Amino acid sequence: MRTAAPRPPLPPMVGRYGVALLAVGCAAGYSAVVSGSTAVTPFILFAAAVAATAMTAGFWPSAVAVVLPAVTSDFLFLDPGTN
Repeated sequence: MRTAAPRPPLPPMVGRYGVALLAVGCAAGYSAVVSGSTAVTPFILFAAAVAATAMTAGFWPSAVAVVLPAVTSDFLFLDPGTN
């Protein structure tokens, strides 16, 4: 019986959180550019960014990647309230 190949080590902490920032930044930038020209919701790319971060960087960077789109989309895509 063959054993599975060992998993490569995770990158250092700065690189792991950098993956989260880069993935969410790319998703936000692309969504901001394309959101005016298509009827597709701009938030779908954030789910892909969180999934990519979770697969490559681990739990805590992916938790950061869950919070970052909420803050980013509040500033970029949602209209301010009238309160």
